[in-house]
Amino acid sequence: MSRSVHRYRPTAIAAAVLATLAAGAGALPASAATASTAAPSFIAVSYDGDFLQPDAYDTVTIGSDHRAVFELFTEGVTGGSVTVRDADGSELCTAPVLPGSIGIAHCDTVRPLKPGVHDVTAVTTAATGASSPSEVLHLGVHGDDHSGDTPDPIVAQPAPGDTDTGFTASGVAAPVVTLGQTMGDHQSLLFDAPELGNDGGRGHIKLYDASGSLVQDREWYGPLGSDGVQLWVAAPFGEKTVYHAEYVLPAGTSARTEVVVDRTGKDLPAPTFAFEPGVQGDRILFNLYGVPGATATFTDSDGTEHREDIGATGMAAFTGTVARNAQNTYSITQTKAGQTSAPLTHEVDTRTGTEDIVAQPAPGDTDPGFTAPGDSSDEIATPVVASGRVLPDRKTAELTIPDAPSTVLPNGRYLFTDESGVTTERRISPNWRYLVPVSHSGAQTFTIVKKVGDAVSAPTTFRVRGLD
Repeated sequence: MSRSVHRYRPTAIAAAVLATLAAGAGALPASAATASTAAPSFIAVSYDGDFLQPDAYDTVTIGSDHRAVFELFTEGVTGGSVTVRDADGSELCTAPVLPGSIGIAHCDTVRPLKPGVHDVTAVTTAATGASSPSEVLHLGVHGDDHSGDTPDPIVAQPAPGDTDTGFTASGVAAPVVTLGQTMGDHQSLLFDAPELGNDGGRGHIKLYDASGSLVQDREWYGPLGSDGVQLWVAAPFGEKTVYHAEYVLPAGTSARTEVVVDRTGKDLPAPTFAFEPGVQGDRILFNLYGVPGATATFTDSDGTEHREDIGATGMAAFTGTVARNAQNTYSITQTKAGQTSAPLTHEVDTRTGTEDIVAQPAPGDTDPGFTAPGDSSDEIATPVVASGRVLPDRKTAELTIPDAPSTVLPNGRYLFTDESGVTTERRISPNWRYLVPVSHSGAQTFTIVKKVGDAVSAPTTFRVRGLD
């Protein structure tokens, strides 16, 4: 069966990454190193396929026809869970911090929220205790009240006298599962939703390990759309892991489907990028996923090597050098149990006249394409772009630019100039994400400066990923 595979990408970068930039290189610190649990922050709300960022007043507006998913950043806390509560203290959802991430949680309300204004807060609970509540997110919900009982959906059944091995006596089809993306010691499982889930309704996917113990219970409230449901499970490299999956629906429980993830006798995979590498002046930051327990070896553009152990989170970070007017090539491998993976490579071409220029003026240089900032270049840091892509609407690019909280100033702006010279201005966002209009859906280069008052940073350039 052919279907698209969606790769999970974290939606924010922890403050630990900013510290890595300043320090030069090193692995991300574990959450256990923190003295207390930091309060989480709301990155966005996912609703009916849209990724909605809070505005300047920390407000998001959605409808009441579908569930909401709160996208949260735990400020580097890499274990535990996050709970979102309404102003009256009622729990809207609880979600684990995603394995292998640097502090990301997707908290699903499962069912639509009642119309009105919900002043919600989030709390992270980890080994270091419970955090203080986050800043308030004002969530406006408009539309009809769908919070009452939902009628049982219609379930397809074999005609009288017919036999159909795809159905149990309850009439619920057994799950059809496709193996998706592998990252480190985790495997994504893609579930075809039963027809009733795509038409609307509610149900559960229950996943059991080989001993029969329940390891995941994912509830949904339809419609699910054509992509069904994606779950991430532990699947250690070098081992064969077996799960059994079933649907539990109002109409009954399906037969169980055996899911086998066999990674025995396999070659050690190459590491993968957690984000698009970000260039700042003569430095480039790499964040990667690998196999826990492996050693990552980074070969810089100048040929020097750096090594870091990949910890339990499956992540590591390196900072490389970017030479001007040169073809910069980088390579990262991982080694475990005597095996060395194929390399993960990346190139940054800063030669004048090449198509993909990622060059940036050195401190003190001027760029004729920009107004010289004078002494302000020493005061306003050059932007560091972590990732960028053209969205499926083919009209908008989404870029992520991390900022320390102390640098998110009320009068701060980012100016994005596309290849045709059109400039879009955006207020600096504490959630780090910026939506910029594009004229086509292919890969394209933006030139970005940070402006605070009359002071302007040195420019940086970044090529966003296209759809074509």
